Amino acid sequence: MDLFEISTTTTDSGDLGAAITLGQQVNERTFIKLYQQFSARSTTEFGLEYQIARFLRLQTKAAPETSGSANRVNERRVERAGVDLIFFFSY
Repeated sequence: MDLFEISTTTTDSGDLGAAITLGQQVNERTFIKLYQQFSARSTTEFGLEYQIARFLRLQTKAAPETSGSANRVNERRVERAGVDLIFFFSY
């Protein structure tokens, strides 16, 4: 494990929670990450970062719907995913 973080979080309603982030460098160009938030509405997020070139990186994230309190009928379903292409340069 190359990354281990414990942090506090705040929801939109002001409730406090905790979060853990774990990460592993798979090879020279690939890094995977797992983020877990613990609060009234827990969130799990998976991430992948891939270095395409020395100056170009691809980052992806996906957060499926969680079980438990997030599946209640009166709460809205949350599924998130995203892809970022990041260009690095220095002068």
